[in-house]
Amino acid sequence: MPTSSEPGEGTGSDDGDSGGDDTTPNPVPAPPGPGDLCWDNLTPLGCTTPAPTEPTPTPTQPSYPDTIYNTDLISFTPQEPTATAPNEAMALTNTPLPITLTTTTHSLTGTLLTHPVTVTFTPTGYSLDHGDNTAPTHTADNPATVSHTYAARGQYPTTVTTSYTATVTFPDGIPRPVRGTITITTPGPTIRILAAHTAPVRTTCTTTPAPGC
Repeated sequence: MPTSSEPGEGTGSDDGDSGGDDTTPNPVPAPPGPGDLCWDNLTPLGCTTPAPTEPTPTPTQPSYPDTIYNTDLISFTPQEPTATAPNEAMALTNTPLPITLTTTTHSLTGTLLTHPVTVTFTPTGYSLDHGDNTAPTHTADNPATVSHTYAARGQYPTTVTTSYTATVTFPDGIPRPVRGTITITTPGPTIRILAAHTAPVRTTCTTTPAPGC
């Protein structure tokens, strides 16, 4: 005889309610991509924050002096001029002897105030000491020809003082004028002065050469 069921009892059928937990689990966060934050609920996701890039320092430009004096160029020696005289620098007393002086604009390289530089020298004139206790002859020409007459026989060592203006160029390429004149004193030619003498002769030197001709 079939057993009656109590109200509310029975095999029942699934009405869709499984009786489980309705809570949906949190999704697994995706790996961080470029520009994503590396934190989720204050928990690191395993990415590393790139270290800040240090800015490339701007090279410091050296500071060059604007005022340079001739005394600053003590380690730079301009070239010597040439000094030439005719007849192997030989002449007679009371006869003018010309001496020609010449040099050119030229440049030297070196270090000035801890900086590499190029120094350019431009000749502006000469002073020639004749070696016979007379006043030197000054000239601003280049080349220059200086004539001098010696009154007595003998040998006379001459001295030439050459004057230059200068400019200094640092690595920035700007030529800076040097204040003051640069001078260099060098030996000139040694002058040999002869004396002319006459002697009486019986005939002319053309017809009958004799002592004194």
